[in-house]
Amino acid sequence: MDNRVKKSAAFCLVASLVTAVSIAAESPLRPHALLVMFDGFRADMVRIADMPALRSLMAGRWHPDYRCAWSLSGQNLDDAMTYSYANHASIITGVTRAKHNVAFNCDVYDGLYVRWPSWQTRIARAIPGARGFFATDWEPPIGKDKTTIDWCENSSVTAAADKLVERLAASDGTRTFSFFVGMPDHAGHGSGYFPTGDAYLAACRTNDLCLARILDAVRSRPTFSQEDWLVMLTSDHGGVHYMHGQMD
Repeated sequence: MDNRVKKSAAFCLVASLVTAVSIAAESPLRPHALLVMFDGFRADMVRIADMPALRSLMAGRWHPDYRCAWSLSGQNLDDAMTYSYANHASIITGVTRAKHNVAFNCDVYDGLYVRWPSWQTRIARAIPGARGFFATDWEPPIGKDKTTIDWCENSSVTAAADKLVERLAASDGTRTFSFFVGMPDHAGHGSGYFPTGDAYLAACRTNDLCLARILDAVRSRPTFSQEDWLVMLTSDHGGVHYMHGQMD
């Protein structure tokens, strides 16, 4: 092994994961972070659906300099039911409902995002010029601080991925990237989660195709060898039949 700082990629599939990112100031490489959020994605789809990019990430084949840690199970936090906005508010801000004040989808606009800003805003404030970029197919107004984060909202998940890939190719000082995908949950509610819904399996496949393009874009950056990437992927809940339950 050479004397460079060993890079790592973290992959997590856990319900209501609270994600926090820390920048290692002592690293000789420039730290960057990518957070991918698949709304309503069941962990067993890793094995059932056609998702080679995700399986490759789990197996540590994404890049030889990176390693991966992952889990297909996790215990939910019981201070809020599994409504998508409540879950993603915890993921994006790094605190639970007791602090960010979002318990249901309908009260997402009442979140205390000034007191508890998004992880991308925190990093942008800590590192001068380190803007964030957030691409989504379903607008989550969580931590939507446009002074530190550039937002791209598109009803098409592939179009949102296009914008993220485009931004990854730019050398503009952006240090953090988020990709929020509501497509799996929408398919589950509309036609049923697996095993009843073929649309759900198709949504998982589309997500994987987008993930493959995004990871390729990270690897293809001309400055990639001088960068230290933390890649995080999480789901907020699963689903069965047409619902995802009260505490799933």
